[in-house]
Amino acid sequence: MLYHRRNHGRHQLPDIHTLYHPTEETFQGLHRKRQGVYKLNTIKQGNRLVEELVTEFSLYVAEAGLTSDTNAEQVMLIENFRLALNPSLAKHIIFGEKIPKTLEGWYEKAIQYNTNYQEGMALIGKPLKGGYTSKKNGKKSTEKDPNAMDIDSMTQGK
Repeated sequence: MLYHRRNHGRHQLPDIHTLYHPTEETFQGLHRKRQGVYKLNTIKQGNRLVEELVTEFSLYVAEAGLTSDTNAEQVMLIENFRLALNPSLAKHIIFGEKIPKTLEGWYEKAIQYNTNYQEGMALIGKPLKGGYTSKKNGKKSTEKDPNAMDIDSMTQGK
């Protein structure tokens, strides 16, 4: 044991193992938070429902240890969520009657517009699984399932 002389008395100092463990926990927590921030910066809606995106985004916000308590965090989280949405859905929210000022407001508007879009498409006979799709080169496209089999490309053996 190491001792430290202070005010004419002896105080026991912790050993290296006692000092090491809190540091290890601190770094593990930091790593977890950095992973959460990375996921917030890279998450995309794709062909998923907005509700799924909101759930996953909220988990990453918690993992990153962020809150929407301060104005700076609120603005940053809204921007990350806007970038995670399919561009056409984000555009509808931005050009809507009232732009939400909070992350919760963005969640609500995104769910509302996506639900309205799905119901509208169902009314005209074109139901979509994921709602808004992204446009590439002026054409609507949805992301393909990498595990899906393209049956039309198969040829019959004679």
